[in-house]
Amino acid sequence: PFSAGAISGAQTICYNDTPTALSLKTEASGGSGTYSYQWEGSSDGSIFSVLSGATGKSYQPGTLTTNTWYRLKVINSCETLYTNIIKVSVYNQFTPGSITAEQAICYNNAPTALSLTTEAIGGSGSYTYQWEVSTDGSAFSQLTGATSTSYLPGLLTANTRYRLKVTNSCVALYTNSVMITVYGAFNPGTIQSDQTICYNSLPAWINPDTAPGGGTGQYTYQWEVSTNGTTWSSISGATSTSYLPGSLTTTTKYRRNAINACSSAYTNVVTISVRPSFDAGVITGNQPICYNTAPSSFISSSRPTGGTGSYEYQWQSSSDGSNWTSIGGATNESCSPGALTSTTYFRRIVTSGSCGSLYTNSV
Repeated sequence: PFSAGAISGAQTICYNDTPTALSLKTEASGGSGTYSYQWEGSSDGSIFSVLSGATGKSYQPGTLTTNTWYRLKVINSCETLYTNIIKVSVYNQFTPGSITAEQAICYNNAPTALSLTTEAIGGSGSYTYQWEVSTDGSAFSQLTGATSTSYLPGLLTANTRYRLKVTNSCVALYTNSVMITVYGAFNPGTIQSDQTICYNSLPAWINPDTAPGGGTGQYTYQWEVSTNGTTWSSISGATSTSYLPGSLTTTTKYRRNAINACSSAYTNVVTISVRPSFDAGVITGNQPICYNTAPSSFISSSRPTGGTGSYEYQWQSSSDGSNWTSIGGATNESCSPGALTSTTYFRRIVTSGSCGSLYTNSV
């Protein structure tokens, strides 16, 4: 009797791979002893179609993306028979899944965990994982020990991108990559500048010198004040980039707290130095004199104090104690009038630079 023999080559392959060749492992026998061959293929194991040109004892299929069944038709002059049917199983197309989550964090902080939120599918169905990292989004390197479906990065100081390599027996593929955006290191900026003012006068505005930077880029402000540089208190309502203090009678220090969602920090400290209270001093010299004689010199019983510490003088005279006239050349600390023929009043104007001028008592 005629026997068609048997074919071999049943196997499981990866999606879009090429199986190994199929072949006639048990030769045909019987019949006329002369045989011709025709390979046939099927996508459901039931309906077969002729494979053009496949007329040898073996057959090399091309790449496959679905399960495919094969059989060999063996023909001789007596009859035509089919061999057994073999199946080439094709794994489903492999996709590595996707990871989350992109996020923005503050400088030198740790992001929340990254994880595989869409599972890998297809391929052999058994997967291994390897997280990779990149600081330029192009060159990635493996993270030692990061071989699970989730990963918790450590502290970051620069933008960093991550992806997950998913491997099975078919192929290794990468998920999407996610970016951890790291805000720049926060700095509060600087303010300017130290000033020296007169007692009970107004300083100039304290203005920004350099703007704050880093962090989220959005800032709020709070000015603080101290008289000793150690104990600070917030100034109510002082929340602008600049600050104008009121009149001061003591040396006072200021700083600005810059605040954003990442951090808060203080600027440098600006010191407003307040000069001592300015006093013109006291002159002595009340005296009765004879007609047309010169009085004794008028001198300071107490010298000027405070202000800038540097003083200029101008003596004045008056015949009634109300209307005063500057005495030419009388610009010393003391004054020696000439001979007088009527009762006369004298006083001294003391000027201390930017701290202004004051009058002494009159004599």
